[in-house]
Amino acid sequence: MKFRSDIQGLRGLAVLAVLADHFAPDIRQTSGGFVGVDIFFVISGYLITSIIISELENNKFLLRRFWERRIIRIFPSLVLMLAISAVFIWIISSEYVKYEFLKNLAKAATFTSNFGYSQTQDYFEGQGQNALMHLWSLAIEEQFYLVWPIIYLFFYKFNKNLTIYFSYLTAVVSFSANLFFIFYFESKSIAFYNTFSRVWELMIGAILAQHFHKKRYSEKCTPTWINQLIAVLGLLLIGVSLAITTETSAFPGHIALLPTLGTAAIVFAGSENFVNRWLLGNRLMIWIGGISYALYLWHYPLLFLMRTISPRRTNFVLLLITFLLSVLAAYLSTRFVERPLRGASVHRSSLKAFVLAMSAVFAFSFFNLRMSINQSDPNFVLDKYEALAWGNQSDLDCLRLRKETTVRTLRRQGCFDAPINSDKSVFLVGDSHSGSLRAGLQQFLSSKDISLYGVSTGWCGWYEIKPFDDDLICAEITKEFLASVSKSKPKVLIIAGYWAKMSRSVDTEKVLVAYIQLVQSLGVKKVVVIGQVPTYEAGLPQHLQNLYLSNGLPIPKLTPRAQVRNDPKGTQEQMQNFTYPPNVYFRSIDGLLCKKDSCRITVGPNLKTDLIVWDYGHLTEAGSRFVVENLLTDIEQLLTE
Repeated sequence: MKFRSDIQGLRGLAVLAVLADHFAPDIRQTSGGFVGVDIFFVISGYLITSIIISELENNKFLLRRFWERRIIRIFPSLVLMLAISAVFIWIISSEYVKYEFLKNLAKAATFTSNFGYSQTQDYFEGQGQNALMHLWSLAIEEQFYLVWPIIYLFFYKFNKNLTIYFSYLTAVVSFSANLFFIFYFESKSIAFYNTFSRVWELMIGAILAQHFHKKRYSEKCTPTWINQLIAVLGLLLIGVSLAITTETSAFPGHIALLPTLGTAAIVFAGSENFVNRWLLGNRLMIWIGGISYALYLWHYPLLFLMRTISPRRTNFVLLLITFLLSVLAAYLSTRFVERPLRGASVHRSSLKAFVLAMSAVFAFSFFNLRMSINQSDPNFVLDKYEALAWGNQSDLDCLRLRKETTVRTLRRQGCFDAPINSDKSVFLVGDSHSGSLRAGLQQFLSSKDISLYGVSTGWCGWYEIKPFDDDLICAEITKEFLASVSKSKPKVLIIAGYWAKMSRSVDTEKVLVAYIQLVQSLGVKKVVVIGQVPTYEAGLPQHLQNLYLSNGLPIPKLTPRAQVRNDPKGTQEQMQNFTYPPNVYFRSIDGLLCKKDSCRITVGPNLKTDLIVWDYGHLTEAGSRFVVENLLTDIEQLLTE
């Protein structure tokens, strides 16, 4: 297949976009650079399919040889990066970071990095937590390289005309699945990481390659001015996608059509138009494209190491040094590792060496996970609490933690479908702190055959009817919740929240009393207000590490009250003395957990499961169970009186 320098330059554009996105959180820029991965997907689909078609037509295609070339192309720089990253992370990281790295290293060695990330790894929030998170896209490509040649070969042997129709069908079904995940399940993470909801992007390139081969469209039979226009349009589509796509966009969704169709247009326009020849085909872009694979591999672990060494917000100079180190590492691995192997014929000894090296990487991660990590170490346990975040809770239904969660998702979870005037149902409302109460409350009520309804909104002023921060979804959720209250007329409504934060922006007594009067006018019989959890400036896990473990002291059951933040000062006391309407009951978490000059930090002897909160003030599941079992012992009485 003829080498096209403009496609090499397009690779350079894609990797620069990705780097801009990954460096952006530290330089406070809004970037849609992650669409660079979508550009890579289309290019890969086009090039791989072109190679398959060319070799099939010349009776030279062998699956074994195809996969051998993929191994020689992918493995050398990848193995080198994984090995060096492992050494540095082993030296500077905590036990829990090592543990997570080993798990992700095993996924990287087996090209399954995208599996499971939809549940455990938010692409944007996880950029400082996983040194190998960027390998999710390489995993998808490798899975495509493994499966697509087999499928194509099958249809080619059976009826070669069917390959194009199968490609279109796969693209349509995959794109539809992408939209389904985004707009029905409202889960960007599933659509983002799932191979099937991403393969349509690779199929766009595959379809383009097949049409080129059949000569239905070609550069020569298309007038020059049309190719110029198509190339400009393609570049414009990519530019628009970079400009308008942010971490809050419903991506991939339909927005991913912009960079993918833009890439297809540029490839389709050929190499002789102005955009392809001069903007993408210049020496600088070709050079960057030539090291793009290695640059993509190296920049992310280097950024992770930088953020580990300097966890505070990094400055421009440190970012520039990291960028230059990434370019240097990419150049060296391309020049001295990739190219010597790429230019030579594939020798069995080289092939076996890299397969064995990757197997050694997997073995290293597998055995060290079981033998070298002390999961009972208190520092490991506390780091795990902090890293898991909402993973410390088993029940996340009826809790809006992501802005893409809408009323439709909450309806599907049954948050509003309470029976009318039932003495076997309780409603819960509030912010994310009420959400952290939910798991324990759900279990406690279920043991008494009582159902829990309502919603906790982490991104909303739950007490406001009008939009909060211009978030119309919040207003819809609030209206839906109040409509459900009006319809079912619950006997008990529980309200919980981060009252100190609320007190910094509004008159808490005025707002809370007005809200209670509103829900009582809609039919609520009794309201239980849950006070604030004692909070910790740096988070309880970090607090215990700084105050005790770093000084060689064991973690006690109680911590000094002076170390607990309860801002603004006096919030708890003020709430106890609010002038509430009738049938309102205030329950104090602070009074439960704190006595005199100390506060409880665990609910049992096992630090692994019994910490009260996992960050500054969100309850763990064990913490929420302890709170509700002690503060809501009379729940059945409240429901029946």
